Amino acid sequence: MSYDLTSLFTTVAAASASIVAILGGFIASKLISINGDRKAVLIKLGEMEQREKTKDSELAQLKKEEEMNEALNFITDNLQALVDRKPMDEAYRNDKQQSISKEAMQPHWDRALEIHADYQKSRNEMNGSTDCNEKGIPTAFAVMYADDNFGYTVGCLIAIKLKSIEIGYPTFMFEKKPIFALSDLAKERKGVLEAELRDIAISKEQLEDEKKRLTKPEGMKTGLVVFALFSLLCIVFPLSLSPFSTDNACTAWLLKLLILVLFTAGLTGIIRYLVSLLRWKESKR
Repeated sequence: MSYDLTSLFTTVAAASASIVAILGGFIASKLISINGDRKAVLIKLGEMEQREKTKDSELAQLKKEEEMNEALNFITDNLQALVDRKPMDEAYRNDKQQSISKEAMQPHWDRALEIHADYQKSRNEMNGSTDCNEKGIPTAFAVMYADDNFGYTVGCLIAIKLKSIEIGYPTFMFEKKPIFALSDLAKERKGVLEAELRDIAISKEQLEDEKKRLTKPEGMKTGLVVFALFSLLCIVFPLSLSPFSTDNACTAWLLKLLILVLFTAGLTGIIRYLVSLLRWKESKR
């Protein structure tokens, strides 16, 4: 007696192909969705980095201005040391406030010494003339530092100090001692920028975590493995045996059982995979 298993193999292969089509469509749609999410995350990261760069630049400018103001306050408190051209170490050691670090102040002090040298040179070149502006600053020096607020301010402080030495009075006896600081608006803006940068850093960290998650999407690798194994065992294998007939009842029975077991195992694996995805989603809520 001949046993023809061709119809069984083709039926199992056809049913498996339908299931694979459904599973493949699900995986494909999921991968397309993940790809869209990944692109959205990358766009957001780019926007965040651009915002961070802009705000960092603005904050750096405010900090630079704040440091310059602290340097001018230090110079104001140590004008005698400046006109005596004393080294930074000595001036800093005798300063009571020390509101600026020694390392940060050093380049400003070196520059103040250069400004003092330029001021003295401009003054010596006057040869007794009164070619000065309304603040008593030599015109040549004022022109030289017209576009340098720090340099011109230091020049004004030097002029006040030298004048006080000439008349023998305390430096700020006739003028109010200047205090250099950021405006209230600038201080408020600095605080806002610092808070915004902290928020951006947190958002970037969250987006980076999201990008990593989307790079290795949960369940997709397993789904592709299930997809490949089910296709191989329940479609390729049965079709590779077709057409098939045998006179051996034992062989026919064993092959029928094998195909049915493979189909059942594959279907069970797909169901378990889908259930695992459902559990994963619930655990992420």
